[in-house]
Amino acid sequence: MLASLAFCFTILVTGCSAKDKDKISTSSSSLSAKEAALFYSYVTDRVKREYIEKIDDTKLLEGALEGILSSLDPYSAYLDPEKYENIKKQTQGHYGGLGIEMLMEDGIIHVISALDDSPAQKAGVLPGDQIIVINKEATYQMKSLEAAEKLRGHPGTEVTISIKREKLAPFDLTLQRAIINTRPIKWHIEDNIAYVRISTFNQETTKELLKAIREIKGKTNKKELTGYILDLRNNSGGLLDEAVSVSDVFLNDGKIVSIRGKDPKKELHFSANPGDFTGNAPLMVLINSGTASAAEIVAAALQDNKRAVIVGTKSFGKGSVQSVIPLTNKGAIKLTVALYYTPLGKTIQKNGIEPDIKIEQHVDLKTVNEDKRLRENNLIGALPSIISDKLGASTPSVPQKADGKNKKEENILKDVPDYQLKQAFSLLKAMSLYEKLQPGKYIDQLKKAK
Repeated sequence: MLASLAFCFTILVTGCSAKDKDKISTSSSSLSAKEAALFYSYVTDRVKREYIEKIDDTKLLEGALEGILSSLDPYSAYLDPEKYENIKKQTQGHYGGLGIEMLMEDGIIHVISALDDSPAQKAGVLPGDQIIVINKEATYQMKSLEAAEKLRGHPGTEVTISIKREKLAPFDLTLQRAIINTRPIKWHIEDNIAYVRISTFNQETTKELLKAIREIKGKTNKKELTGYILDLRNNSGGLLDEAVSVSDVFLNDGKIVSIRGKDPKKELHFSANPGDFTGNAPLMVLINSGTASAAEIVAAALQDNKRAVIVGTKSFGKGSVQSVIPLTNKGAIKLTVALYYTPLGKTIQKNGIEPDIKIEQHVDLKTVNEDKRLRENNLIGALPSIISDKLGASTPSVPQKADGKNKKEENILKDVPDYQLKQAFSLLKAMSLYEKLQPGKYIDQLKKAK
């Protein structure tokens, strides 16, 4: 038997002529463009001739593109026409699904954030959660775009995901898909403090922010308003132009962000224009591990220019720039082309933004009810052992419904107070009082006290 296998393997690797093998030798550290093209041609030819099923060139080419780009980093990818269309809908603020921003790392899907008012956010999905099963299918080593497609679907249909969260047993959530109409800005006034929540950076963000500030000014006067709290928690980013223009709203001058790619001559710098739309009112920015990309640009710009005090916990650290390059087949490639640098020259990538004042969320905004926790005897199935070892725990399958009816299960998650936001309000009040006593020194003094 072993002899037969060895013989078959020999046929496979020696099926080309000695001349061809010399041309496509991969023993050197790198191939020339001509050698790589020849090698690709050879492999695809063998696949088409000997693979058990018929396969066309388009499928082979798209598979090769997916492999090439996904091997570079977690963000580079090939987008076929359908996926590219979905990406465009998302940046315009209208798309269907659960509203989860996620990242594939070491073969595991990590949640960056759940969008405001989305099914995922309402169900209590949190930054740092791992999605280990989608509709009974293990996600280990699943491509992030493939996972996204499985989570999307017609509005009103359901999908069950298994969540692994730190210090908790894995548990299932059944969510109903919905059209995600992302509202980038929410605001209210409380105790003479304007709370402004930015959930995403899409094409409407700056326009909606300016509208909110005008309305806030209309409801208060400058003497009454203590200041602003800008909440960027669980904001996974979005459009660079919007991040720059949002930063500009709060700045009178100074650098906002630099973008450095492979070519030093093409380095880009963005700076603020004169005019702070808030009148230099005291400003506090909330961040956490779900604050990423464009949201980190805003936080860093306001921090480095000493315009705001940053409070919360360290941000995600996604400081790379992806360029979406349309292709002739109506698809596109998403390629990492540069890194973001803060006004003080620090890279955001992997480092994130450290808050000036660290405030932990003492308990999750959503936490599992003790009487609803899944136990080992609730688990009907588990992932294969190699996956269980990787994740550090067995994975539950979808719980069986006793009555067989399509009945909504009671939410196993409950609300708890937002400790970070409460502390931010208290700090801003103290900051405003200090500003009245010693104008212009509140940020420096608070940074010294952290």
